[in-house]
Amino acid sequence: MSTSQLIIDDTNPNVVYSQPETGHHWTQHANNAALNKTLHLTRVRGATVRVKFEGTAIAVFGHLPDSEFTNPVSWYSIDNGPTKVYSPDLRTHRPQEQFFYSGDLDPGNHTLFITNEKGAAYFWIDYFSVSGHPTGDPSALTQHQAVHVSVIVGGLVGALAFVMFLSVGWYYYICRRRTRQQKQAYVDEPLLSGSSERNHTSVSSHAPYNIGSLSSITTPSSIFVKPAVANPYSNHPAIPPPRYSEIQPVVIRPPKSSPFDNTIHNK
Repeated sequence: MSTSQLIIDDTNPNVVYSQPETGHHWTQHANNAALNKTLHLTRVRGATVRVKFEGTAIAVFGHLPDSEFTNPVSWYSIDNGPTKVYSPDLRTHRPQEQFFYSGDLDPGNHTLFITNEKGAAYFWIDYFSVSGHPTGDPSALTQHQAVHVSVIVGGLVGALAFVMFLSVGWYYYICRRRTRQQKQAYVDEPLLSGSSERNHTSVSSHAPYNIGSLSSITTPSSIFVKPAVANPYSNHPAIPPPRYSEIQPVVIRPPKSSPFDNTIHNK
């Protein structure tokens, strides 16, 4: 089985930092000189770190503070074995300094324990380097790229949501545009087909009123126009029409009473 070197950053989920019930032991900080530009810091005595890994060796890297700060003291143990102490005597700032190396280990799974022994000192953790890690092991992806995978998945989900939002917005726009065009076509069609009738009616409404023009005006069936009566004397010029002033009224008189009426009444 081939092996490779595995880098575990300080933000990897496989790195477990101690956390008290109140307050905190460790804090995360940004630093351009660190791996992936992140560091974990503690100034609490007794603060611990636990790292599970698979390989044949592991090394711990961190930052050393400037000379004006107290140098840290830390303890290291593999699988509850012997403890090794790291107490540097350097008085200058050193990024990515190696704090611990385990030496050769049996192939397999192991657990590294780290304890900060000196309070008030700045103890910075940067990353862990594992040697002899099996290649193609799914755990390698989990340890080294768990954070990156979560970022990639989050980006894909966000992009998919954005594409769905654009699709819904485009579909809504097309539907509204189609509805608007249908309404416009419905309004324009009767206007075009009835334009000649409206023009004819408007012209007729301003024409002089006469009997002959009534036939060209469209009227409802409920309106009845009485036809003109022809003059019977118009075709006979020899016969003069009567003058109404010469016509005498007819007086209707009641009949004269009969002598028998009195006889009947006297009886």
